[in-house]
Amino acid sequence: MNRTLLFSLLTIAGTAAVPAAVRAQDGAAVDMTGMGIYAMEDSVMEAAGRSVARRGPGAAAPARAVSPAAFAYRPSQEVRRRNVAGFVKKLTAANPQGAGEVRRLVEDPALFAKIDRALRGVGGRTDNAADAFASYWIAAWYAAHGRDDTPDAATFAAVRRQAAEALGAVPQLVGAGDAVKQQVAEANLVQAVLIAATMEGVGRDPAARGRIAAAVRKGARASGLDLDAIALTRNGFVPTRRTGAIDEPPGGAGAGGGPLLGAGALAAVAGGVLYYRNRARG
Repeated sequence: MNRTLLFSLLTIAGTAAVPAAVRAQDGAAVDMTGMGIYAMEDSVMEAAGRSVARRGPGAAAPARAVSPAAFAYRPSQEVRRRNVAGFVKKLTAANPQGAGEVRRLVEDPALFAKIDRALRGVGGRTDNAADAFASYWIAAWYAAHGRDDTPDAATFAAVRRQAAEALGAVPQLVGAGDAVKQQVAEANLVQAVLIAATMEGVGRDPAARGRIAAAVRKGARASGLDLDAIALTRNGFVPTRRTGAIDEPPGGAGAGGGPLLGAGALAAVAGGVLYYRNRARG
């Protein structure tokens, strides 16, 4: 099993302080998704769910294929500073107990360069919003199913194509400028690393992993994506009626590397955000 990406991300995250942040919640679930860290989160998640449904028996194919290359962008350090400030504000407000850990991770000036090195191991890049959403998506699915290994490049490539399809279905992202694509990408990358950190932080504790899995499912569902209704394969995410099932890629979990981000998708680039919240949709 290729665990290079997982270990790289966990090294990035620096997980030593995570267990204390989780314990500070006094057993409460750590809601790692669905917090609306960027403006179009709900729209993107709902579009991701629709992209999976189109892979079911008898489903119609998308009107046109969207290339992941359409979501490449030229990063700006000024845009990044604004993004990071916004992410920190939302994440720390949601979980004051874990504020110090979140700040140390997200405000690391080398964070995105480190993530980029890790992502290139499976053929991804940080300067592409489709790659970033694929990272988060994989990470969230694995966390929801209690898994923390690493997917192979073929699996990642299939999911990034689906991620591009989902992003291309959101009007605000069609033909969006670099700043918009950068915000979407960096939000997903931050959340993916946080997921990996949180999953590693609780170790093999089945009760803690169960709380995290339940929280990830709940948060994703709040934004329109049912992680129990999809399975990850080397052809990407496909619909499944086996609610709660852990479907293996062809050849088994160890074939070609298994899940992406260790315990979480970039890991699959969204968050083990160390915060507890119940998100009500208006």
